[in-house]
Amino acid sequence: MAQVFRSHEQVDEVEDPGADVAVVASSDRPEPATVSLQRGGEVQDLVRRLSRIEGQIRGIKRMLQEGRDCRDLVTQFAAVSRALEQAALNYVTSELVWCVEQPEEAAEHGYSVEELRKLLGRLR
Repeated sequence: MAQVFRSHEQVDEVEDPGADVAVVASSDRPEPATVSLQRGGEVQDLVRRLSRIEGQIRGIKRMLQEGRDCRDLVTQFAAVSRALEQAALNYVTSELVWCVEQPEEAAEHGYSVEELRKLLGRLR
């Protein structure tokens, strides 16, 4: 079984020397919930997807630096956009399933089906 921390987990600051930005999470949310995913490979699958997307973005940066054709770049931007949208959709869907399967625990940590439905709507 994989362990995952709910998305509102407090993170002080995470810096990646190769990244252009630092990720800072909000600390004004309820305590994070640690849950065992029934579908153990979900976290690993999401991390793999994000790693592929990261590679695609590095490829786009390289294409820009090389002065590649606009059509080629737009094709790559569209592919990254679709891949990221699908990863986010998979993540929120997994959270929604958890919320439905574990309603008491979800409520304790500030999650409701309605909130996750709204988050899902923000992806569109």
